[in-house]
This record gives sequence, structure tokens and C-alpha cells, in this order.
Amino acid sequence: MPEGDGTVWDHTLIVHWNELAQGDSHAINDSLVILAGGANGYFRRGRYLDFANQASFADMLVSCFHYMGFDDVTSFGDPVLQLKGALTGLT
Repeated sequence: MPEGDGTVWDHTLIVHWNELAQGDSHAINDSLVILAGGANGYFRRGRYLDFANQASFADMLVSCFHYMGFDDVTSFGDPVLQLKGALTGLT
């Protein structure tokens, strides 16, 4: 569907995440997050990034806030679950 200078897909960000990396053990390490859509070209696509358990889902959400124009957001959620703030290497 055309939208502005591209399509709806070009201007969409979909985040898929399972809060448990491994369901049977309720592990929280090595969680897989998939960012799909064009996101107005904000995120570099077509890559697999391994943060070696040195980043959290909260950090990834800070990066999503920045994509949406909220650059003043530096943390999200419980401070215990935050590690870095916005993730480097996504853009």
C-alpha cells in the first residue's frame, strides 16, 4: 500500500520478542529479538547481532524510543533490568 515516499511496510517497525529465551528452564539469557519492517531506514537491516548477554530487552526498547523521536528517553523499566541504554550497532 503506497504511503508517502514508499509503502506502509517501509514506514513500519514490528518487534517480536519472547521474554523467555528457553521456555522449559525459564532462561532469560540469549533472548532473540526480531526487528522487522523498513522503520524509515532507521535501523540497518539484514544482520544478526549478538550482544553476548551484555544488553537487555529494556535497552532495545530505548533504541525503539529513539527511532520514534524520543531521544530524551535514556532508560526503560526497572533499573535492575537495564544494562546500557540505547544499543549501539542497530543504526
